Amino acid sequence: MIWGQMTACFVLWIAYGLWLRGRVTRLAQYWQTMPATKRTMVAGLMLIGGLVLLFVGLTLVAALRQLTPNGLTPVGLVLVFASGLGFTDLQVRAAMGLAVATLSGNRETTPPPQPSKDGED
Repeated sequence: MIWGQMTACFVLWIAYGLWLRGRVTRLAQYWQTMPATKRTMVAGLMLIGGLVLLFVGLTLVAALRQLTPNGLTPVGLVLVFASGLGFTDLQVRAAMGLAVATLSGNRETTPPPQPSKDGED
């Protein structure tokens, strides 16, 4: 039974990630409004936050003994689904933030290097 429950969760998490992918323009615009330093920090925190959320959710399932020999209880299934969905959301948004930061480079903070006047680089 656990395989069926986890397969259903996995399919829903992937579907949610694909749905977010369809909103890539809106996500990119959101990230582009932030200063480069803040963008990188927030995206990094979202990556770590997603992992923490997933770990806490799974720890709660274990601590509350929501895994039985027959699979997850309804409460355990909700905990696993919600923590996985939150993880997916934060990972997709953070990846977009880091992609925007990478593609935009340091243009906002550092001017490009200028060639020297005497021809030496």
